[in-house]
Amino acid sequence: MTVTKPQVTVLGPRHGATVNLNQPFPVTGQVTNQFVSTEPVMIDSVTIRVDGEPVIKARLTVVPDKTRTKVNFAASAQLTGGEDPTQ
Repeated sequence: MTVTKPQVTVLGPRHGATVNLNQPFPVTGQVTNQFVSTEPVMIDSVTIRVDGEPVIKARLTVVPDKTRTKVNFAASAQLTGGEDPTQ
């Protein structure tokens, strides 16, 4: 059986963006995976984890594509502690 590696692109928050402690912020992105022998490779779930906080299951939206499986993901995350990297 051929194994393929999914490609993950995080769209938000952008690199270097500021998020506030104890305030929800959106995490969005896209996961793709090439078909194997013209057969789709399923993407059933996407989970995110930000700076040691609990794992969050993202909502998925399938994006039609004839050559690869593609889903957009979205979740709301929140940081509840930690050091401020700007200090």
